Amino acid sequence: MNFKYSVAIPAYNAEKVISETIDSILSQTIKPQNIIVVDDGSLDNTAEICRSYENVQVIMSPNGGPESARKMAIEACDADCWVALCDSDDIWMEDHIERLILLIQKTGADFVFSNFSEFGLVARKESKFELLEAKFFMNFHTEIDGMGFQYLGQDLFCQVAQSNPIFTSTQIFSRDLYDKVGGIDLALARMPAADADLTRRMARFAKIACDHKVTVKIRRDGDTFSAKTPINIGRQNLLEKLLIWESLEPGHIDCLKKIIKKNGQDIFWWAVWQSKWKLAYQYKEFIDFKKLPFYKKIKFLFLCSCILPLKGRNTPQ
Repeated sequence: MNFKYSVAIPAYNAEKVISETIDSILSQTIKPQNIIVVDDGSLDNTAEICRSYENVQVIMSPNGGPESARKMAIEACDADCWVALCDSDDIWMEDHIERLILLIQKTGADFVFSNFSEFGLVARKESKFELLEAKFFMNFHTEIDGMGFQYLGQDLFCQVAQSNPIFTSTQIFSRDLYDKVGGIDLALARMPAADADLTRRMARFAKIACDHKVTVKIRRDGDTFSAKTPINIGRQNLLEKLLIWESLEPGHIDCLKKIIKKNGQDIFWWAVWQSKWKLAYQYKEFIDFKKLPFYKKIKFLFLCSCILPLKGRNTPQ
């Protein structure tokens, strides 16, 4: 099968897990052209372990954050190859790439991804697709074939901005698509959930298809970069930055504003229940008082009159 792909891996202090990741990539039924690992300023033996593999190129970089390292890895991949992403602690099943290549050939898609399950200390039992609302995939009005493949369509920006089923280690895309959207934005390199920004921008132009079979295992041990910050806040910041992206049309902007408003409301009420008053104060502008049920109106008025004005005066953080 004449299909060339490279694998881009950002790594930071991954000596305990990265061998398992690389072994799973090298065990693919269709081998990669090369594997690029960018060591993002690790303080352990990550680079030495990666250099022990013949087909792995290691690039050393000062610590700049996960997306900075991912950008460097992608752009070091061969220009004529498709790019598959994998985090340094995740595991591919041996037919992961073979199935995605078949999906590309059957649908003509230039961005494809698979379902995944989790393992580790805080792993959920359900797969990603099981955790999504059932109507998510039904909304595309395309059938899931006997292989578990589904063509979702083109310009899915609003759908992916609303509910993103795509995880970094499950995707492969054409290099032309990556270049078309301007690649990874380094200004977001240290923001939580920053990987989703590239996915949303590629969804604006890509022909997208997915594999409903679980072909990737995502490690969840509770100490990852994204686990340290409430994900909705990172998502909100990324969505607000997208409002100024010149490739959006009025319809995209309208749906994005609605998503931002709903997400802002969710953050406000989460902050209230967690007694994070400064954060609640920051997001109170997203609350439409007239549409609140009575009991929430009482709570909102109490917060605004008694607690939120104390912002900055020894209130709980």
